[in-house]
Parts: sequence; C-alpha cells; structure tokens
Amino acid sequence: MRIPVSARRLSWLNLPGAILCAVLQRAPAVPAALLAEEGALAAPLGVVVRAAFAAAASLGAVHSLAGATQVVASVSSVNTTVGTPITPIGFVTNNAPTIALSYLITGLPPGLTVPGLNTATNILNIANAQGSGSILGTPTVAGTYSVTIQAWEFANATGNFSVPITLLFTISAGGATGPPTITSQPASLTSTVGESATFTVGVTANPAASYQWKHNGSNLAGATSASLSIGNVALADAGSYVVEVTNSFGTVVSATASLNVSATSSAPAFTLQPVSQTVTAGSTVVFTAAASGVPTPIYQWIRGSSQPGAGTPVLIAGATGPTLMLTGADVIAGNYSVVVTNSSGAVTSSPAKLTVLSTANPGHLKNLSVLARITASEPSFTVATVIGPAGAAGNLPVLVRAVGPSLTQFGVANPLPDPALTMFQGSATFATNDNWGGDPTLAAVFSRTGAFALLSSPPSLDAAHYSAATPAGSYSVQITGASGQTGPVIAEIYDATAAGGFTAT
Repeated sequence: MRIPVSARRLSWLNLPGAILCAVLQRAPAVPAALLAEEGALAAPLGVVVRAAFAAAASLGAVHSLAGATQVVASVSSVNTTVGTPITPIGFVTNNAPTIALSYLITGLPPGLTVPGLNTATNILNIANAQGSGSILGTPTVAGTYSVTIQAWEFANATGNFSVPITLLFTISAGGATGPPTITSQPASLTSTVGESATFTVGVTANPAASYQWKHNGSNLAGATSASLSIGNVALADAGSYVVEVTNSFGTVVSATASLNVSATSSAPAFTLQPVSQTVTAGSTVVFTAAASGVPTPIYQWIRGSSQPGAGTPVLIAGATGPTLMLTGADVIAGNYSVVVTNSSGAVTSSPAKLTVLSTANPGHLKNLSVLARITASEPSFTVATVIGPAGAAGNLPVLVRAVGPSLTQFGVANPLPDPALTMFQGSATFATNDNWGGDPTLAAVFSRTGAFALLSSPPSLDAAHYSAATPAGSYSVQITGASGQTGPVIAEIYDATAAGGFTAT
C-alpha cells in the first residue's frame, strides 16, 4: 500500500506517547496500515510517529463545523508549585489535510510562555514544518488557570479553525503541601432585618483550596470563597453556618458560626443637619449630614427643593454618602438637602442654602503677628514669610513692626523698651529700623491697614518699616533689644494693599 501523496508530504512533530495514542484512537485501521508500510520503509521511531500523524491529518479539514480537526496536547492538566519548571507541553492538530499555520492561545499562567507567541494578540504564527507549538517555563503566581488553544488554517488566526481545547493548570504556592488549615474561624453575628452580614474564614493551603459555605447543613449556591456576604438580611437567614475547605489532600470543616436576626428596626432620623454657606466663585464647598436608623440608612443628596424659587429638585449623581463636596463647575447656588432611607422609611433634611458671590476682592490674609520674649539667653527672635507665588508679577506693599513700649496700652508689663528690626530678603538685608519716630506717613499706613496705633506723645521707641513695593520672594524679620534689654515684644507683618485692590488673579 502506498501512502497518499497529500499525507506523505506532511512532516509531524515527534511528540510523547500520549499524543500518539490519541491519534491512533481516532481511526485505528488507517494508521495501522500506514505504520506497517512505514515500518517496512524505515524503522526509526520518529518516522513511525510522523507517519501516524500524517495518516490522522488526512481525515479532515481545519474547520470547527466539520467536527474532524482537533488540537491535541501532551497533557490535559498540570498540577505544580510556584518556582518549579514544568515539563514542556507540546500541542499540534490531528485530522487535518495540512498543518495549522497559527494558534490562538489565551490564559497562560504568569511565568509560562509559548515560544513565538505575540503577547499583544495571543497569536502564535507557526514557523516549523510540523505545525506544532509548546508551552514551557516556571510558574510565578499561585492559582488555577485555564489555557485555551485553538488552531487556525492560515497565519494570524485566519481561515478555518478547530474546536478549542482547554488545559487546566493548578499552581500552588511553594512550601509544604497537605490538607487545608483553618487559621481563623468564622465569628457569630447579630444583625437586623434589612442589614448585611459577612462571615469570613482564614485558611492556609497548598495546593490552593476551594470553599463551600453551608446554612443549616445545606450548600449555599455560589458561596465558594473565603467570605460569605448576606445582603438585605431576612429572618430566614438566621441559623448556623459552616464552610468546607478542600484541596487535593483533603477537606476540613470550620467551627459553626451563628447568625442571629432581629426584626427590630427604626426609621432614619437626622442627628446633624447640613448648614447654609456663602462662598465666592471658585471655592470648594462641603456639606455634611448624619442620620441614625436601623438598618443603617443610605444617603442621596439633592440640589433644589419644592420651596418657591428653589429650583426643580435634581439628584446629584454619585452623592450617596453623609458628606457632599462641590468643586469647580459643580458649585451652583441654590438649596441642597439629603434624603436618608432604610427599610423602615425615608426622611429629608432641612435645606441648606448655598450662596455664591461674584467679586473681584474675595478676601486674603491681612497680617501675621507673633508675641515672644527677648531674654539674656535668647536675645533675638526671627519670623518669616513668603510673598508670592514665586515668579509672580508686580510688588506688594508691606508693613513690618516690632512693638515693645506700645504694648503697655494693652496691659503688658515690662515690655522690651527699645526693639529694633532687620528685614532680610534671602540672606541679604532688605530694610532696618530702630525707632519709628512718630513718622506721620507710617501713622497713616497704620490706620489704613488696621494696625493699632503706636504711642506718639512722645513717640515710642517701637520699630516700624513700610515698603510700598516689596517684590515677591522669601523674607525674614529679626527682632533684637538695644544694649541687652529684655522683655515681651510683638513682631507684625501686614499686607498693606488698599481695600478693593486685591483680586484672586
């Protein structure tokens, strides 16, 4: 008997015996005859295996609808541990007149690779005459993985295709293997109708474990993780709960945890109402409310209300907590309220009015003052400020004072008799003053900025300096006493910008 030309053209990969058996079981008569003839032509085992694959390949096209072509692999499942290299897994098609020119492969565990696989498309274009591929590598992450392999007639997963096969990988963490160990038992819970309840079990297992929760001895559908969450608890959920934890070495059962369910509930009631606010345009606004109730209420903030002129009520998307934050374009004038709801009812807060002002002078920090004591051991002290931001255009009018004697008008005893100030820009001296001397220009600046008046009859020995154009930058002011004097002294820095002259830009 002569092997058909179409079959003899094919050169198949010499794969392990498991694949050979799978191929021979598809159509034993034809492969047997071919094997007999190939055996007469050449005896080496590699020729026999290639002839067997060639015979199987002649049985069908690479087409899932035909039901003939299949992908076969050297194993159907792998059970290993992280850090242990796997035995390379070969795969190829059978029952095909020609080799597959590409494969679509998905679900590879981390650490495993398919030589030549395009990881962006999950496509392996075949570059060998056998139309075969392989999976190899060392797993790096524990878990259960399903790897799907599908053959395609042409490159780039085009043309006819095979039925996909799935290889199951069970990868355990490195270390000792054995039955699961429960490290923390589920705790009993008490809940109220409408609330939620969650049981949790702590487990160590190698290989990885599976879970099955039971309620009063019956399996709970879908309850197959380390946590069991029961939403909207009902009276029927009361009872005993256990979880069975299983791996390939055995099964352990947790201690019993009870769920006690109370029918008592209460409607929501506000413990904190939102408060009305007035802000300037561009500000951030935060409204806060709080409510009690059983089950725990949920929140929904609303803009507008049924009150005249308040606007049509609008639910604020995503505003479902006790705090509402508004920024940017969401800062809209109007009434804001929050509805709190549970299974026993719903209640709406008092409206909080938001007023948004459009102004060119939104307000700013006016001055900084620091009171300190000059002593023999600490004969000076320093305060600092930044005029900015850095790189800002223009200058700022600034008033700086060191006040000692004039503090007596506020009941301060024994102040520093003769303070002096030195103002630095960085490390360079910017300005100095020892006695303000009753300067009427300074007195006018004091009045304009709201600074308290210094004693002037006779002029006190307090120090003051006014700079009408102070550039942006970092500044410090050092206060000292004359001739080793001691006592309380106050350092002050004022933004002397005229009213209405400050803008947000």
